[in-house]
Amino acid sequence: DPVPLSVVTQLPTEPPPEPSHVAPLTRVEVVIPLDPLDTGAEAFTLTAPPGYSFVHPCKVPFQENKTNNVDEMRCFPLAPLNGRSRAKVDCEADRSETNAKGLGTECFREAPAVIYISTPEASIPPAENVWFVEAVDG
Repeated sequence: DPVPLSVVTQLPTEPPPEPSHVAPLTRVEVVIPLDPLDTGAEAFTLTAPPGYSFVHPCKVPFQENKTNNVDEMRCFPLAPLNGRSRAKVDCEADRSETNAKGLGTECFREAPAVIYISTPEASIPPAENVWFVEAVDG
């Protein structure tokens, strides 16, 4: 199911997403700095460059990564869109404490998202090696 979009945000381009290595058809960790700023978003939708694919589970466990995802971070692969792999990342928030919206991205203020992704069969041209991040509601 498509994720309904409410806010599309241009996030800082520095530092860029950084894979641990780029061998073909390899599961790698990618560090993506995300900051909800003032979006009030419930989640982020990540869209990978052509040929890359999000794996399940796409959250890198605490024991395996070097930058340590926050415990509340969640990552769910979504159906591809226009041939590009997508994933939804958010923060598990205790809704019993408050009814405030926008808690779904607050954990990304503390640490970048570290996710697993499979690399393409062959290198892609630099012009196509573009990641998209959308702040979404729900």
